[in-house]
Formats: sequence, structure tokens, C-alpha cells
Amino acid sequence: MVIGGLDQVEVTRNIIKLPILGDIPVIGEFFRSRSTEKKKTTVVVIIRATPVLTELAPTRDFKKGITK
Repeated sequence: MVIGGLDQVEVTRNIIKLPILGDIPVIGEFFRSRSTEKKKTTVVVIIRATPVLTELAPTRDFKKGITK
């Protein structure tokens, strides 16, 4: 059974440019490179049911190692 989860989206934008030439207002666009990276992370919480037996375990004498 899935009871919940968390989603996270991380967006990173990078601009790489040549020094001085990338800073020129109009012509600088030819010396720049832009990239976008999107990273999505999901965490899901899952519960698994396990039956529990109601029978009692036999008693054990740990000094002698004998089951009564």
C-alpha cells in the first residue's frame, strides 16, 4: 500500500560566454551559450502488511538449552 510521497523539481539555467565578447550588448549573443537542466526527484512511502501469529512461542531454559 502506498501512503504518500514527495516530489521535487530542480531547474538549473546556465549561461556560458567568452570573456569581454559575451558582454557586448548586441553582438555578445553570438558569443554566449545557454542551457537548461531539469531534475525531478520522487520519494514514495510504501507500507507492507505482515500477519502476526497469536500462538505463544515455547519457553526455553537458556541455561540448559532445553525446550519445555
